[in-house]
Amino acid sequence: MPHFFFHIRDGKSLLPDDIGGEFKDLSEARGEAVNLAKCSRRDMGDIGEAADYQAVEICDEHGNLVDIVEFSNTSIDALLDGAVETPD
Repeated sequence: MPHFFFHIRDGKSLLPDDIGGEFKDLSEARGEAVNLAKCSRRDMGDIGEAADYQAVEICDEHGNLVDIVEFSNTSIDALLDGAVETPD
């Protein structure tokens, strides 16, 4: 199974994921990134520290950036309301 890493971008800061996880494909990994975005945004919103731009950067096992799930102030409402579909 492919291994993916989910780095959290918060403004200009990057919180690297050194562990990652195995997912059957990029679509499944993207679903996990959406869930991470929801949790991260809720946590940041609760303490009032949300940056103007936040994202989960998905990298493959070779360190290549393969997708980005943005969750800025404008896009998070769609994520939290479930408007973004995630794979089952």
